[in-house]
Amino acid sequence: VVAAECKETIRDILGTNESGVRIAQKWPAPGYVAVSLSGSFPNVEEVCARLLTLRCIHDVLHYHVHFTIELPDTKLARKSRSTEKACQQQQGVDNSDVVTVGGAVDNSDHSVTDAEVIYAELKRRLVAADEPGKRVRMLIPTLREATSFRVTSSRCGKNHRFNSKDVEFEAGGAVQEAYGLVADMTGFDVNLRVDVVGTVVVVGTQLNKTELSRRHKDIFVNRVTIKANVACAMLRLGQLRPGFTVLDPFCGSATILLEAVQMTGGDCTCYGSDSVAATVRGAVQNVDAQGLAEKVHLQHGSVTGMSRMYERESIDLVCTNPPWGVQTGVNTDLELLYRKFLSGTWVVVKPGGLIVVFVLRAMLFLEIVRTFGQFKLLSTQVVKTRNNLPTIFVLQRLPVDTEYDTLRTQLKDFSQYVNMDRGLFDTIHSHKKGGGKS
Repeated sequence: VVAAECKETIRDILGTNESGVRIAQKWPAPGYVAVSLSGSFPNVEEVCARLLTLRCIHDVLHYHVHFTIELPDTKLARKSRSTEKACQQQQGVDNSDVVTVGGAVDNSDHSVTDAEVIYAELKRRLVAADEPGKRVRMLIPTLREATSFRVTSSRCGKNHRFNSKDVEFEAGGAVQEAYGLVADMTGFDVNLRVDVVGTVVVVGTQLNKTELSRRHKDIFVNRVTIKANVACAMLRLGQLRPGFTVLDPFCGSATILLEAVQMTGGDCTCYGSDSVAATVRGAVQNVDAQGLAEKVHLQHGSVTGMSRMYERESIDLVCTNPPWGVQTGVNTDLELLYRKFLSGTWVVVKPGGLIVVFVLRAMLFLEIVRTFGQFKLLSTQVVKTRNNLPTIFVLQRLPVDTEYDTLRTQLKDFSQYVNMDRGLFDTIHSHKKGGGKS
């Protein structure tokens, strides 16, 4: 999704020089997309400016270097090095710029990598870059011109005997010693990112001052709120286009709906509902704060009443983030919730319309979708959040419920051969649990 948005965003400034830009999705550090510009590319600053307008990302980094660190789980470390080497060969990266750093690894159960290893490798590279006559291995021009800096780290992975703060402290020390700069957490000139993803350390200068996903005026923030960049990715997967009617039946803070309006330049109509009245009132505040009350219409209601709240086959795209059952919906029967959601969605979505759902219980949701027979599964995408691995499902509403129509036709055809009261017949063969006419 991010790679596609990158290409769309910079396409018009490439001209005939498309070969000067390479966008690599496969990279040693999962979650990063590399945009490489050739040395002769003339519009580097304009490309950077365009990248800062991307909506599906958190940050834009001016890449400097990456290297691997040794973890006590040697199988994981070997896998990371093997993946990195394959990516380097595929992308033509100079292997000499990537060094595997061995922590204090031995055969004891207590041997793990320490953040000081990151300090040592950064210091080695920074000092080597400043020594006259030595081959430049890593140079950070922004640090040469700066008077102050800070280091920010994002860390994920297992078998680390350090946290993000430890990485920031050690990396900051290496920069201070190499450049003699003052560390300033708020008034910094340069924000140096030193991210650790499994066994890979990525170093780059962050170009954006604040997280790019924080772009909505949130008067109300729900207990669990989807980030705007994830909402954007979901809407792109849902093939959002101007003129669409969009529905979010678990609207929360209305982030998805606000994102849809911004992405279409206001050329869409959005509907949202939530089972918690206080949440709906808060979402209305967010919508009003952005002056979008005419575009985003919210109401209190649950997925059970979707067919009553919205007209049949009136929605182009359903894009939503149901409760995960972790912080929200802890006591919710998720299987029942998913089934009610899919039943209501099939009624209100136009034939062929898409449904994009962000769920934590992916295998459960998949099994329910398979048994429904009313949707075609187009794609799945696992997303890494801080402590979970939720999945984005993209479904397409089938024009007709073939199995349902076939069965009802057979029952009708054979009903003339059964001596049964019509009311009793309808009760027995109703799709509703309690019986009744269907």
